[in-house]
Amino acid sequence: MTFHKSPLNYIGNKYKLLPQLVPLFPQDIGTAVDLFAGGCDVITNIDAKYKVANDRNDKLIELVRWIKETPTDALVDWMDSTIELYGLSKTNQEAYYQLRADYNERNNTAPMLFACICYCFNNQMRFNKQGKFNSAFGKNRSSFNEAIRGRLQQFHDNLQDVALGSSDFRLAYAWYELGEGDFVYCDPPYLISEAYYNESKKGWNGWNEQDDSDLVELLDKLEAQGVKFGMSNLMRHKGKTNEGLLAWSKKYKTYYLDKSYKNCVYCWKPSDEPTQEVYITNI
Repeated sequence: MTFHKSPLNYIGNKYKLLPQLVPLFPQDIGTAVDLFAGGCDVITNIDAKYKVANDRNDKLIELVRWIKETPTDALVDWMDSTIELYGLSKTNQEAYYQLRADYNERNNTAPMLFACICYCFNNQMRFNKQGKFNSAFGKNRSSFNEAIRGRLQQFHDNLQDVALGSSDFRLAYAWYELGEGDFVYCDPPYLISEAYYNESKKGWNGWNEQDDSDLVELLDKLEAQGVKFGMSNLMRHKGKTNEGLLAWSKKYKTYYLDKSYKNCVYCWKPSDEPTQEVYITNI
């Protein structure tokens, strides 16, 4: 199966894990909900009659919606004009910081955010606690390169049957409407990691034990409704164990993923490595 990479290099994206994850998803899905969609690598690479991508980051969803609704040729033309206007390149640091300042102070739009992402360090979206985009310049590395250009058309096409939303996961969908044949995928912030999106001081609400508890309670409710679900998470990381997740997971099936991102044989034996990335499902 061929998987298509999103042009958005969103933190924690699951593109490299798709060969391991997708075979574990159900077949003949009615409604598929990606609850923490990020750059939409998962939802755009699965088949379902109806697809929903949700993420609490409204700036991200606004950007995805712009890519979905804008003809790719027009998007590329806008980017090329902006590159020329600012003199953007892999080495022009001053041009990047002028672009970033203009985005933050006077032109807070999805196209400007996309331009910032293309030229920032690791092409990753970061905001400070004031809500200002603060990713550093990606010197000698980041640009609106051929790889990103090449992914845009396929991503645009794959988004056409995806409904977009930006809500807290507790409110993201009328959960009671889901039933047998539907599927919810979750890739939440990981409680025991040091990921950027866990840091409330950097413009996020953070993720805490109550969020973890509320999410697994929601998944239990979906199980009672006959809805299939799957959740990616970290069971162990750098000497820490998510004890609540470990206890809850015993009700369902846990797959230990090969975090080197190679295809693996799915089995129950845990890894001896310090980090255990898992996929927990009721299928």
